[in-house]
Amino acid sequence: MKISLRKAHLLQTELQALISGVRINSSVNISEFENPEGVLMQAREEALTNIDVKKHLITVLTEIRQLVNDANNNTDETLLPISDQLAHIVKYQKAIAIYETLLKEVRAIEALEIIEGRLSKLRGATSSNEYGQSNSVAAYVFSKEDVESFKDQLATMKREKARIQDMLLEANISTTIELSERICDQLRKHRLL
Repeated sequence: MKISLRKAHLLQTELQALISGVRINSSVNISEFENPEGVLMQAREEALTNIDVKKHLITVLTEIRQLVNDANNNTDETLLPISDQLAHIVKYQKAIAIYETLLKEVRAIEALEIIEGRLSKLRGATSSNEYGQSNSVAAYVFSKEDVESFKDQLATMKREKARIQDMLLEANISTTIELSERICDQLRKHRLL
């Protein structure tokens, strides 16, 4: 059965939830009115069955991941491989975060004369610094051109990230993987197909 990478991702998410929902109880409470041997034997069988279920589900999940990984690295030669697209998106997300944070805090540098004037005023203060008064002047280090360049770079990176995300979406829909009959049987058994 062929499924898109998008569907494979959904299946992986559902499998992970299913795997974590399978409980393996290594102990059991036995009331004074129960047969301990019967309760212990039943609990042991249930635990062993759940271990097998988990192992089979993990195998199916691993095989689907491998198929997805293979598909991610074998795409149309005119496009970046999907794994490369994902890496580029992460790179742009990190770089965008840097520039967005910077642009929230940054202001263009003031004229040097203004900074010198403030420093001169501090130097000329007569008494020792009063409580809470600083003996320094805060000054921004980037020029107006720097700030504009940061804004341009941010806009360019956002456009490029969106372009790659569009390519990735197209690849996730159009790229398919072939699930074996065994995997399909396991997925049907757990009502995932």
